[in-house]
Amino acid sequence: MADFNGLPPPPRLETDDPNLMAIYTWMQDAFTFLQLTGQLSQDSTDEEIDPADLPDPANTSVALAQQTANDAYTIAVEARNLANSRAGKVGSVTVSGAATTGVVTWTGDDVQDDASYNVVFGAITLTGAPAANSTVIRSTAKLTTGFTITVAAAPGVGTDVTFDYQIQRN
Repeated sequence: MADFNGLPPPPRLETDDPNLMAIYTWMQDAFTFLQLTGQLSQDSTDEEIDPADLPDPANTSVALAQQTANDAYTIAVEARNLANSRAGKVGSVTVSGAATTGVVTWTGDDVQDDASYNVVFGAITLTGAPAANSTVIRSTAKLTTGFTITVAAAPGVGTDVTFDYQIQRN
Protein backbone atom coordinates (compact mmCIF):
# COMPACT_ATOMS: atom_id res chain seq x y z
CA MET A 1 0.00 0.00 0.00
CA ALA A 2 1.30 3.44 -0.90
CA ASP A 3 2.39 5.71 1.90
CA PHE A 4 0.20 8.80 1.71
CA ASN A 5 -1.79 11.00 4.03
CA GLY A 6 -5.41 10.52 3.07
CA LEU A 7 -6.73 9.50 -0.31
CA PRO A 8 -4.75 9.72 -3.52
CA PRO A 9 -6.18 11.75 -6.38
CA PRO A 10 -8.02 9.75 -9.06
CA PRO A 11 -5.82 8.40 -11.86
CA ARG A 12 -5.42 10.12 -15.22
CA LEU A 13 -6.78 8.26 -18.21
CA GLU A 14 -5.96 8.90 -21.85
CA THR A 15 -8.11 6.97 -24.32
CA ASP A 16 -10.68 7.46 -27.05
CA ASP A 17 -12.89 4.53 -25.90
CA PRO A 18 -16.23 6.21 -24.99
CA ASN A 19 -17.27 3.41 -22.62
CA LEU A 20 -14.03 3.56 -20.68
CA MET A 21 -14.22 7.35 -20.57
CA ALA A 22 -17.83 7.17 -19.28
CA ILE A 23 -16.76 4.86 -16.45
CA TYR A 24 -13.80 7.10 -15.65
CA THR A 25 -16.04 10.21 -15.64
CA TRP A 26 -18.55 8.49 -13.37
CA MET A 27 -15.80 7.48 -10.93
CA GLN A 28 -14.29 10.99 -11.02
CA ASP A 29 -17.71 12.53 -10.32
CA ALA A 30 -18.34 10.11 -7.44
CA PHE A 31 -14.90 10.84 -5.96
CA THR A 32 -15.48 14.61 -6.23
CA PHE A 33 -18.96 14.39 -4.73
CA LEU A 34 -17.76 12.33 -1.78
CA GLN A 35 -15.00 14.85 -1.12
CA LEU A 36 -17.29 17.89 -1.45
CA THR A 37 -19.93 16.44 0.86
CA GLY A 38 -17.36 15.51 3.49
CA GLN A 39 -18.01 11.80 3.14
CA LEU A 40 -14.46 11.34 1.94
CA SER A 41 -11.78 13.25 3.78
CA GLN A 42 -8.35 14.02 2.37
CA ASP A 43 -7.21 14.45 5.99
CA SER A 44 -7.99 10.86 6.88
CA THR A 45 -5.08 8.86 8.23
CA ASP A 46 -6.95 5.53 8.22
CA GLU A 47 -5.19 3.54 5.53
CA GLU A 48 -6.70 0.16 6.29
CA ILE A 49 -10.23 -1.15 5.97
CA ASP A 50 -11.50 -3.14 8.90
CA PRO A 51 -12.99 -6.39 7.50
CA ALA A 52 -15.49 -6.37 10.36
CA ASP A 53 -17.07 -3.23 8.79
CA LEU A 54 -17.66 -4.92 5.43
CA PRO A 55 -21.03 -6.54 4.60
CA ASP A 56 -21.23 -10.24 5.35
CA PRO A 57 -21.67 -12.07 2.02
CA ALA A 58 -23.90 -14.62 3.75
CA ASN A 59 -26.35 -11.86 4.69
CA THR A 60 -26.41 -9.91 1.43
CA SER A 61 -28.62 -10.32 -1.59
CA VAL A 62 -28.86 -9.30 -5.22
CA ALA A 63 -31.48 -6.75 -4.16
CA LEU A 64 -29.06 -5.20 -1.65
CA ALA A 65 -26.31 -5.09 -4.29
CA GLN A 66 -28.71 -3.43 -6.75
CA GLN A 67 -29.78 -0.89 -4.12
CA THR A 68 -26.12 -0.11 -3.42
CA ALA A 69 -25.49 0.38 -7.16
CA ASN A 70 -28.58 2.62 -7.42
CA ASP A 71 -27.38 4.71 -4.47
CA ALA A 72 -23.92 5.01 -6.03
CA TYR A 73 -25.47 6.14 -9.31
CA THR A 74 -27.58 8.77 -7.54
CA ILE A 75 -24.50 10.08 -5.71
CA ALA A 76 -22.55 10.20 -8.98
CA VAL A 77 -25.32 12.15 -10.74
CA GLU A 78 -25.45 14.63 -7.85
CA ALA A 79 -21.66 14.95 -7.98
CA ARG A 80 -21.73 15.58 -11.72
CA ASN A 81 -24.42 18.22 -11.33
CA LEU A 82 -22.50 19.91 -8.52
CA ALA A 83 -19.25 19.81 -10.49
CA ASN A 84 -20.99 21.18 -13.59
CA SER A 85 -22.63 23.99 -11.64
CA ARG A 86 -19.29 25.00 -10.11
CA ALA A 87 -17.37 24.66 -13.37
CA GLY A 88 -19.81 26.94 -15.13
CA LYS A 89 -21.90 26.58 -18.24
CA VAL A 90 -20.38 27.96 -21.42
CA GLY A 91 -21.85 28.94 -24.75
CA SER A 92 -22.31 31.79 -27.16
CA VAL A 93 -24.94 34.39 -27.98
CA THR A 94 -25.26 36.44 -31.18
CA VAL A 95 -26.69 39.91 -31.75
CA SER A 96 -27.57 40.49 -35.43
CA GLY A 97 -28.56 43.28 -37.78
CA ALA A 98 -30.84 45.95 -36.33
CA ALA A 99 -31.38 44.05 -33.05
CA THR A 100 -29.81 45.29 -29.82
CA THR A 101 -30.51 42.10 -27.86
CA GLY A 102 -29.31 38.51 -27.86
CA VAL A 103 -31.16 35.72 -26.06
CA VAL A 104 -29.87 32.49 -24.49
CA THR A 105 -32.48 29.90 -23.48
CA TRP A 106 -31.76 26.80 -21.41
CA THR A 107 -33.91 23.69 -20.99
CA GLY A 108 -33.64 20.43 -19.07
CA ASP A 109 -30.50 20.01 -16.96
CA ASP A 110 -29.16 23.40 -18.08
CA VAL A 111 -31.86 25.33 -16.18
CA GLN A 112 -30.31 27.07 -13.18
CA ASP A 113 -31.61 26.73 -9.60
CA ASP A 114 -31.81 30.52 -9.29
CA ALA A 115 -30.79 33.66 -11.18
CA SER A 116 -27.98 34.68 -8.80
CA TYR A 117 -25.24 33.55 -11.18
CA ASN A 118 -22.65 35.79 -12.84
CA VAL A 119 -22.08 35.87 -16.58
CA VAL A 120 -18.65 36.61 -18.05
CA PHE A 121 -18.55 37.67 -21.72
CA GLY A 122 -16.04 38.18 -24.48
CA ALA A 123 -16.73 39.32 -28.07
CA ILE A 124 -15.34 36.54 -30.22
CA THR A 125 -16.72 36.89 -33.72
CA LEU A 126 -17.53 39.96 -35.77
CA THR A 127 -19.26 39.39 -39.10
CA GLY A 128 -19.03 42.30 -41.53
CA ALA A 129 -18.20 45.69 -40.07
CA PRO A 130 -20.42 46.08 -36.99
CA ALA A 131 -21.28 49.54 -35.70
CA ALA A 132 -19.23 51.19 -32.98
CA ASN A 133 -20.29 50.11 -29.48
CA SER A 134 -22.08 46.99 -30.78
CA THR A 135 -19.52 44.95 -28.80
CA VAL A 136 -20.40 46.79 -25.56
CA ILE A 137 -22.93 44.95 -23.39
CA ARG A 138 -25.07 47.47 -21.50
CA SER A 139 -27.16 45.04 -19.46
CA THR A 140 -27.94 41.40 -18.79
CA ALA A 141 -31.43 40.27 -17.72
CA LYS A 142 -31.01 36.90 -15.98
CA LEU A 143 -33.60 34.17 -15.48
CA THR A 144 -33.27 30.57 -14.34
CA THR A 145 -34.01 29.54 -17.93
CA GLY A 146 -31.43 31.81 -19.59
CA PHE A 147 -30.62 35.46 -20.07
CA THR A 148 -30.93 38.37 -22.49
CA ILE A 149 -28.10 40.78 -23.23
CA THR A 150 -28.56 44.30 -24.53
CA VAL A 151 -25.72 45.93 -26.45
CA ALA A 152 -25.03 49.67 -26.66
CA ALA A 153 -25.68 49.79 -30.43
CA ALA A 154 -27.14 47.43 -33.03
CA PRO A 155 -24.44 45.81 -35.20
CA GLY A 156 -26.17 46.98 -38.41
CA VAL A 157 -27.75 45.31 -41.41
CA GLY A 158 -25.76 42.30 -42.60
CA THR A 159 -23.47 42.25 -39.55
CA ASP A 160 -23.30 40.16 -36.37
CA VAL A 161 -21.49 40.22 -33.06
CA THR A 162 -21.12 36.89 -31.26
CA PHE A 163 -20.14 36.75 -27.60
CA ASP A 164 -18.77 33.74 -25.72
CA TYR A 165 -20.13 33.44 -22.20
CA GLN A 166 -19.42 31.47 -19.05
CA ILE A 167 -21.74 31.15 -16.09
CA GLN A 168 -20.03 31.45 -12.71
CA ARG A 169 -21.30 31.05 -9.18
CA ASN A 170 -19.77 32.26 -5.94
